[in-house]
Amino acid sequence: MNRQNEIIREDARLYAPQIATCLAEMKHELLLVFKTNSYLRTIDCRLGSPANNFMSVNDLTWKVYRDEILPQRRGEMSRMAYAKEYFNYYALKWLLLFYHFSVRVRASLGLKVTEQELQDFEVDTVQSSFDL
Repeated sequence: MNRQNEIIREDARLYAPQIATCLAEMKHELLLVFKTNSYLRTIDCRLGSPANNFMSVNDLTWKVYRDEILPQRRGEMSRMAYAKEYFNYYALKWLLLFYHFSVRVRASLGLKVTEQELQDFEVDTVQSSFDL
């Protein structure tokens, strides 16, 4: 673990100018979402139960968009554009829900699920210490 921390620090020093440039060009709202997500994950880890999942983040993101960003863009956004955003949100929500359900079912049945899929949906796995 100590070697891994050294590698991370070394890479951070090496790429610091590029990271700073990227963050400076990024919209402040997006940085706020990333930071909020980071705080929520830290709190979840410390509490020991992941209450923060992709659906919660998706719902909160839509709520922020609808309540804070949309009123600022009222003059430049038509009802059709709003309907399109609304449809995209719910389409994404249902697709993510279906994908999450399929990952959980495959994992519970012992079918092949990649580590990345498990991490994406914060699904825990139990490694058995014996072979059947």
